[in-house]
Amino acid sequence: MIDSYTRRIVGRMGFAPPGRNPGYAAYQALFHRGLPADAARFNEFHALLDHHAKLTCRKTRPICAGCVLADLCTSASLSGGAASEIGGESGGAAG
Repeated sequence: MIDSYTRRIVGRMGFAPPGRNPGYAAYQALFHRGLPADAARFNEFHALLDHHAKLTCRKTRPICAGCVLADLCTSASLSGGAASEIGGESGGAAG
């Protein structure tokens, strides 16, 4: 399942599919290419993304300092530890 939490994290990390507003199918293809075809694994990955988005990679005032993904996240590195709304809910590329 691709939701706003998934789009936020993927966008902030700079991994969003190309285009101004990629749709559900583009995000789904991204995950299908990157993860083994295993429904349980997809469900677990989605739950982990949701948890991370709710607690750390929040829509406003994300907590980048101490984030376990900060070293991989373009938004955290560009903003010096506080992700901007660039690449946020719209799912656009960070930067």
